[in-house]
Amino acid sequence: MPVSANKVTKLKITASSLHFVSRLFTAATGRSLNRRLGFEPWGDKPPSFFIRVGHAIALWHKAGLSYFKCLSLMKNSKNTPKIYVGTYRMYNSGSLFGKWFDLSDYSDAQEFYKDCYEYHRNESDPELMFQDWEYIPSFLISESTLHQDTFKYFEAVSEMDDDRAEAFEIYCSDIVSWPASGNDLEETLEGFEEAYQGYYGGAFKDPKTEFTYQYVEDTGMLSGAPEILERYFDYEAFGRDLFLETYTEINGFIFLD
Repeated sequence: MPVSANKVTKLKITASSLHFVSRLFTAATGRSLNRRLGFEPWGDKPPSFFIRVGHAIALWHKAGLSYFKCLSLMKNSKNTPKIYVGTYRMYNSGSLFGKWFDLSDYSDAQEFYKDCYEYHRNESDPELMFQDWEYIPSFLISESTLHQDTFKYFEAVSEMDDDRAEAFEIYCSDIVSWPASGNDLEETLEGFEEAYQGYYGGAFKDPKTEFTYQYVEDTGMLSGAPEILERYFDYEAFGRDLFLETYTEINGFIFLD
């Protein structure tokens, strides 16, 4: 019997051990996982992770996927952008029939939509519904639309390391409100390169203070100053002034205003 996403979430609340994923899978399929099948432990993950896994299991099961197909999907899941695409017609009739589409399999939106419509060819004029998605920033997607620059965005961040890619996402969403701002992606990338100062989440508890120490050192502000002045210099107070108008800090990432 298929298990609903709500039931999966409830199971998550009552099971906190590393066996949680196995229990969810058993609830959805009526079968048990075992290591002889090659299932690798997931390790410690935050609660939100288990909710997403549980929801994915429910969708897979409702879509009629076999036990071994579900297992394969769980083992081979990667941090790639993907969308679970159903249709409004099926959803309104009580069905979650659909498929996970991995955006890394496509070079542009036209290819992606072509496959989506082909998958739902049983409907004469399918109205696509994006029921779930992973590793896609919220400013690029909604329940019924995918922004035209989505593939260009992922092409750009694929050339960045993880910290820089996360910083660019924050810059788009919280600093310049792209793409709602109306600026094109190239212009936004240029602005990011000028604004981004780096990630400061090291030994200091406060990223702003850590950046301030680095700023003072890089600019040579105290070079040649008496040792007593350097010793008693108030970095925290100076840092507060820096971040009043000149810099912005979000989650340890520093940007020039």
